[in-house]
Amino acid sequence: MCGPDFRDGSGISAVLIEHCFMNNSHDVQFLDSEQDLKNLAKADADAIIEYYGLKLKSDVVSFIKIDKESINLLEGKTTKVNVTEITPVTAKNKNVTWKSNDEKIAKVDENGNVTAISTGKTTISVTSVNNPNVSKNIEVNVEKEEVKFEKQKDNILFGKEKTLNVKISPSWITQKNISWESSNNEIATVDNNGKIKAKQEGKATIKVTWKDKNLSDEIEVNVIKLSEDTKIEIKNYAVNDEKISKIGQKVKIVDFLKNINISDNLKVTVKTANEGQEYIGTNTKVIVSEKEHDLELEEYNCLIYGDINGDGKISSLDYTLIKNDIMDVKKITDNTMKLTADVNGDGKISSLDYTLIKNDIMDVKKITIK
Repeated sequence: MCGPDFRDGSGISAVLIEHCFMNNSHDVQFLDSEQDLKNLAKADADAIIEYYGLKLKSDVVSFIKIDKESINLLEGKTTKVNVTEITPVTAKNKNVTWKSNDEKIAKVDENGNVTAISTGKTTISVTSVNNPNVSKNIEVNVEKEEVKFEKQKDNILFGKEKTLNVKISPSWITQKNISWESSNNEIATVDNNGKIKAKQEGKATIKVTWKDKNLSDEIEVNVIKLSEDTKIEIKNYAVNDEKISKIGQKVKIVDFLKNINISDNLKVTVKTANEGQEYIGTNTKVIVSEKEHDLELEEYNCLIYGDINGDGKISSLDYTLIKNDIMDVKKITDNTMKLTADVNGDGKISSLDYTLIKNDIMDVKKITIK
């Protein structure tokens, strides 16, 4: 027999109700016909159903279908979400309620009309009154028509190029007729993709326009020319493609900085992968900036082979990261971490790298600094 064996009555939920006794003469009047027994049984059943709120399966809503599961709206605009199907069709109460998770972003009325209030994302839910466990969510994204630079002013080094960050919304309009122009092409030019080229020391205004909507914004670009004797020199380490290697493990930040020579008008900022660490590690950022305008000139990323987690030393933490990657428990996705996890340099992360790190930790054989 499959499933529970209920032949002895155990395991079956039951309610014992006593109305009268056959050996009491005055109770016989309530039990002297089959119809009387049926009436008592129906009264008992109705009371149990009412007390526990029981319903026939055919009366209970089990599914709601809607015509939209995500909405993009401009501020101030309204759209309607319709309930297109409620299952089963025999459900007696097919009413639903509507609710917004954040009415500061979007509101919804009792008929499913969704109104965008302000930019952001929220969720609208529709729920069965008959069965509150059955509901559907609608993801709402509210934006406004806008052309906006990330900042009002920006600096660029003479002879360099950079692409300006500008927000052009709404995001769901993919084809936008955009134009760019510079107030002074002798100072800085701009191409159709918003990339500016610093031609001469001075200031120029860059304007971007969304022609279809007649929306635009401007940014002031300051082209800075450094003196000819400005220098950035990194000694004792290898520098290639904006990466610094041949550092080794457990190199204190203060000692590392002794190997960087810069002009008096420059400054160096070090940003470690882990807050408060004392060593230079994988993914430590070394940023060289011009002091007066806080203009970033160079950014280097540090590599220490075997130091995968970026704390500047080779330990069981790195060992575990490689083990998890090999076993597909958790893959290493960061490109710099992947590079330093490939300790033997064969272009892949494998048990060979795992073994090299293990040998380094156990002082069997230290990993070569490269």
